[in-house]
Amino acid sequence: MRIAKEVPTPFQQACYDLLKQIPTGKVTTYADIAHALGAKAYRAVGTAMNKNPNPIIVPCHRVVNADGRLGNYAFGCERKQQLLESEGVRVVDGKVQDFEQIRFLFESVNSMIQDEGLDLFDHHALYAFGSRIQGTANQSLFVCAVSKE
Repeated sequence: MRIAKEVPTPFQQACYDLLKQIPTGKVTTYADIAHALGAKAYRAVGTAMNKNPNPIIVPCHRVVNADGRLGNYAFGCERKQQLLESEGVRVVDGKVQDFEQIRFLFESVNSMIQDEGLDLFDHHALYAFGSRIQGTANQSLFVCAVSKE
């Protein structure tokens, strides 16, 4: 059993907050999470998944590669496949079947911030700063933003 040794960075926490929105039986991609956060930090999303301190509450097994391949998982690809299949996701030869039909897309956090009259910092700033805004579906999400005023 892994024990988290670090407190998640604001960027990692933002990833985890988004992951909690993915319903059972759906998957998303590393790129979808990055884009929802207004970033291109796909690898940073993967690192966040690997450092997930609570994989029972934060379903990082629901994150797959952009082509539907399972990708990595801290507890092994076989376990990731088992978890997805237990949720009704069909996997054949390491690839999610009917990928586009079960793909979960997020409302862009970037558009939410712009609607509030804010600018999103560069994704690297998320590691150093964080503030809370209300996300979709009553979820809180960590983001970095500055007022345009």
